[in-house]
Amino acid sequence: MAKVFYIDDDKEQIELYGFAFKTYASDLEFVSENDPQKALREVGDIKPDIILLDMIMPDMSGIDVLTTLKHNSIAENIPVVVFTNSSQHNLASICEELGAEKVWIKSNMVPKEVVAKTKEVLDKNIA
Repeated sequence: MAKVFYIDDDKEQIELYGFAFKTYASDLEFVSENDPQKALREVGDIKPDIILLDMIMPDMSGIDVLTTLKHNSIAENIPVVVFTNSSQHNLASICEELGAEKVWIKSNMVPKEVVAKTKEVLDKNIA
C-alpha cells in the first residue's frame, strides 16, 4: 500500500485531507505531521511514497523543508508536491528548481481532485 505523508501545520487541513484520502483512496495510507522539524526526523521511519508539503508554517518554511528533504539520502528520491495557498511570486519555479515534483494551490482544488492528482503522481513515479 502506497503511503502519503502530508506535512502542514494546520490541523484542520490535515483532518480535511485525511478524510478525503480515507474516502476516495482506501488503497493509500495517509500519514501526517503538523510540525515540520518532527516530520523531517520521522521521514525515514515513515518511508512515504509521496510527500504533500505546505509552504507557510511557523518555525520552518516549506522551502527549508523541501531543501532539507532533497538533500537527505533517505528522502531525496521521494516525490514532493508543494501544496499551498502561498501567493509568493515565482513559487512554482523556485520549488521545482529545488526538486519539487509539482506545485498545487489548495484553493484551486477540491479534496477529491487532490486525491486523484496524488494518485497520478504516484502512478507516474512507481511505474
